[in-house]
Amino acid sequence: MEIELKNKENDGIYDNMFPCKFSSWGYKETNDDGEAVEIWAQGEDMVLIHDSKLLPSFNSGRWKKGYNPDFIFVSDSISQLCTKKMGDPIPNTQHRPIICQIEAAVRPNIVPFQRRYNFMKAKWNLFSEDLDTSIENLEPLPEHYESFIEKVKYISRKHIPRGCRTHHIPGLSSEIIDNYNTYINLVKGLSNVTPDQIAHQFLLNGKPQKLKQEDKPNKRIIRNKEKEGNHLSRPFEEDELNIVIEKMKLRKAAGLDNIFVEQIRNFGPKAKRWILALYNEIRNRKNIPKIWRKTKIIALLKPGKDTDDPKNYRPISLLCHTYKFFERMLLNRLVPFVDSTLIKEQAGFRPGKSCTGQTQLDPNNREWFREQESHRRGAHRSNGSIRHGEPQTNVKETI
Repeated sequence: MEIELKNKENDGIYDNMFPCKFSSWGYKETNDDGEAVEIWAQGEDMVLIHDSKLLPSFNSGRWKKGYNPDFIFVSDSISQLCTKKMGDPIPNTQHRPIICQIEAAVRPNIVPFQRRYNFMKAKWNLFSEDLDTSIENLEPLPEHYESFIEKVKYISRKHIPRGCRTHHIPGLSSEIIDNYNTYINLVKGLSNVTPDQIAHQFLLNGKPQKLKQEDKPNKRIIRNKEKEGNHLSRPFEEDELNIVIEKMKLRKAAGLDNIFVEQIRNFGPKAKRWILALYNEIRNRKNIPKIWRKTKIIALLKPGKDTDDPKNYRPISLLCHTYKFFERMLLNRLVPFVDSTLIKEQAGFRPGKSCTGQTQLDPNNREWFREQESHRRGAHRSNGSIRHGEPQTNVKETI
């Protein structure tokens, strides 16, 4: 059968039933019509939109077999935005409709409706005063932490504006629309993996390997109470809490309690004393609030990995900021004590130390580092003090 295809100057779509067969389209053989269509597609810079995993568009009742005689060709410039889909069977026929879905090059981010705080327009003075007043009769106990959180949220809704745009392209301006279009064209498609598959993979990764009875360590740490001090057992002080709050970074995602660092920084004196009393009560009772035992897990795709494989995602855990404050206060007490007991060769997980510093501890490497540093400084002086092509002047004569 002879097929005539006209040229098309602009970007377009061809949708037709071609009685053609070509091996790259999923057929076992190639006929003359299929070769002619393939030559035309290459000459006109057209791309076939087809997925071999889709259901057949034609089911022959005579041969009891499904076929895909319907093809969609689109211009190469818009091929990354097009997807072929199959509809439900048409009643009383042997055909299924084929659908070509074209995504917009620039489209807004559709996010679930959730009001977000605008901390730039917050009335922090009223927020601090009302919060201090509302917690006067609330005891600082772990079981009352959720009640404290509800009061913080209620006061925040009164004095911190909130808003949400479900359709929004953040930062998009006329200057970067072209770059945004280029980025969208590079995206080959959305991920087919579901959140349940990613969560299942995270559970598999988190399961520890069962040790055999002979592999289990039998060593136990012997506690020597005579050498123990009260460095960690003494109550927390207000200065320790203020140091931790000031060092925490702003604009960080919140945990399950949905309390942000910006809110904690603007707590009034009574609210801070309530938090401090809660920490001391936790230290005495050795019991933390229930919400601290849970975390919000976000799945992030690893760079350059396939989006359809759940193994290519890594989790990040979002803890409650009040819980992180408690951990930082314990850490600040532990660091000075632990650093004084470690040898200088220990560099793992210690600030200000690295592998380069460890290599310099070896006496055989110190001389090499000195030579490299002297060569570097000599080259710097020669390049910075002498200009090539100009007469050199004696330094002593110019003084």
